[in-house]
Amino acid sequence: MTFPDNFLRVLYFYDDYGGFAESFPAGVRTKGKIIVEVIDNRDHLHGAATEKVLLSEFELYLPEVTFQIQFMVDDLVNDIVVRFTDIDGNRLGYFYQGEYHLWED
Repeated sequence: MTFPDNFLRVLYFYDDYGGFAESFPAGVRTKGKIIVEVIDNRDHLHGAATEKVLLSEFELYLPEVTFQIQFMVDDLVNDIVVRFTDIDGNRLGYFYQGEYHLWED
């Protein structure tokens, strides 16, 4: 492995009925979309100094984790919803309709 520090655990789900929407902030629709769960199992994102740094990290990781599904969707911006979490399951942020958001509980 060339860059063992950059490894992320990535899970993919297809949401037939919209049930995953309950695990996202209000207004995020997941029905008929691919849900990508990105788990920072090496604790890279936890130490991000500012919100701006954290959002830029999301932007760097997204192309890597969507590479495997890019041929299965018509539009990566509208056909996927991505959730970024740390190793303990704390929600850090999400990608929805072309925008990156920090998680606010």
